[in-house]
Amino acid sequence: MQINPEKLIALRKMAGLTVQGLADEAHVGRATITRIANGHTITSNGTTITRLAKALRCRSEELSTPPEDDDK
Repeated sequence: MQINPEKLIALRKMAGLTVQGLADEAHVGRATITRIANGHTITSNGTTITRLAKALRCRSEELSTPPEDDDK
C-alpha cells in the first residue's frame, strides 16, 4: 500500500503529534516517518501501516488518500 505523504502529515498534525511522538506511538523509527513524509518511501509494509493508523486513530486506507481541505 502506498502512503500519501501529505495525508500522513495532516493526520499527524491533527493528532497533535510531533514526528518523534508519532514514531514513539507507532513503535516505528523516526527516520521511517521522515522518509514517508518527504516522499522518499511511498510504500510501506502492512505492519508499519497498521501501527501508523492505530497511532493516528484512523483506518489504514485513510493513509493512502489525499488530504481533505479541512485536514490541512
